Order: sequence, then structure tokens, then C-alpha cells
Amino acid sequence: MMQKAGDVKAFTLVELMIVIAIIGIMMAVATPSFRTYNVNSMADNAHKALLQDIKFGRSTARDVGTSVEIFPRDGDWNKGWIVNEIGGAPLRLHGPLEQAVITSNNYNDQDGSKLIFNERGRASAVGSFQIRTAGCTGERNRNIDINIMGQARTTTLNCP
Repeated sequence: MMQKAGDVKAFTLVELMIVIAIIGIMMAVATPSFRTYNVNSMADNAHKALLQDIKFGRSTARDVGTSVEIFPRDGDWNKGWIVNEIGGAPLRLHGPLEQAVITSNNYNDQDGSKLIFNERGRASAVGSFQIRTAGCTGERNRNIDINIMGQARTTTLNCP
């Protein structure tokens, strides 16, 4: 059966241009929100990664009955960190994080002050880590405080 010329169904050029304009407006509105979501997600991931390795180091020290140390790669927490059984092989290696800046005045490894958990899971010294992420929103910046018992406590801070 042949179709008549008037039976063809299609979009007109005007309709197509309206749809493209609407899609463009929606993309312009959604893109900043998506960027903020990504930055906030990176801030959360940086906190979770460091906190997870701190807890892993403490529990490993207690379970195995040996001291475990956590220290920055090449003296810079932003290059990643190493969880190491003292006198043994590394247990975990963590690489650099995107956008998050991790600092610690207490565990900087440049003066030999590493975070060390003894065989009872106690920390060698009280200290803290600061995790800051540029461009984040809400309470995404965090401090992780380590007490002498080796317990980690997180404090949330507002992003600038």
C-alpha cells in the first residue's frame, strides 16, 4: 500500500528547535548542580577512605597483636598513605585523592611522628587529620580526631 504525500508524519523545524532549546535550558540549569554533587561526593569519599584505613589499622593491630603504623607517602598525605605492620610488609596502600586536601600537624612523618597503634589498639599519640575540599557545599569538610585509646571521632565543618 502506498502512502499519500499528506500522510507522512514528522516534526516541523519549529518544533525541533523548541525541543532543542528546552534541552539546552535544562542542561544549563543542571550542570552546576552536577558539579557540586561531584565535589561533595569526592569530599565524602576522601573522608571515608582515610577513616576506613585508620579503623583497619587499629583493628589489625589488636587482632594480630602487633604494632601497625599509618604514614603519608613521601611525607605528604595528599600523595596517599601506607598502612604498615611495623617490621613487616605494607598491609594497605592508598593513592592520591582527587580535590581533597588532607593535612595533619600531629602525624606528618617528617619529624618521625606517625600514627601508630600498639597491639592493644591504642594510639601512640593524640592527633588529628583535617580534610578540606575546595568548592564543596554544606558540612563536607571534616576533622578526624584520634584519642589515646585509638578511637577516631569525626567532626563536620562547613565548607567555605
